[in-house]
Amino acid sequence: MLNLTGQQFGRLTALHVTDQRNYKNLPMWFCKCSCGNNALISSSNLNTGKTRSCGCLNMERIKTHGLSGSPEYTAWEGMIQRCTNIKTLNYNNYGGRGIMICDRWLHSFENFYTDMGPRLSPDHSIDRYPNNDGHYEPGNCRWATQTEQLNNRRNNHLIDYNGITYTSSQLAEKLNINPAVFNTRLNRNWSIEKIIDTPIRQYGIMQ
Repeated sequence: MLNLTGQQFGRLTALHVTDQRNYKNLPMWFCKCSCGNNALISSSNLNTGKTRSCGCLNMERIKTHGLSGSPEYTAWEGMIQRCTNIKTLNYNNYGGRGIMICDRWLHSFENFYTDMGPRLSPDHSIDRYPNNDGHYEPGNCRWATQTEQLNNRRNNHLIDYNGITYTSSQLAEKLNINPAVFNTRLNRNWSIEKIIDTPIRQYGIMQ
């Protein structure tokens, strides 16, 4: 491993190597940015010039392009918080269980936007697909609707019905049954026939 201590890379000065590794198992360096912020950057990103600041350069470009308040930027920022900020409410479901963000996206919204493109509609949000247990990186992310994301959950219940395998939300949609009602009855080990044939009580109280 090359000793990068004291070397400067753009706005970053490498101070010392840490015990942390990135998603490619490369060492992370503790760096000081000329703007005053600190950042953990992989040795490969420093040596190749992919990362030249703590993110402030990217922020300056974003403000120039007028995307700092866009839904795409909000999605990118939320992705980073979920995976890196232990104080984030749902960190345990992301960074806490090993979900990481590739180096290309972690410090560059521009790269993220180039790879993902604009959000397709207000109903779309970022989804890890086809591998829901994989990382946030090109080839494993898409803009997806809430229904598509529900179908991609790692704890999804798969059901065989008339020779076809469905997720619970897919089958509820096919049978025209409220998904919440369908899942409640499914969790009570009801048969599909009983779920279909049993009417819902008035006032939204489910049988």
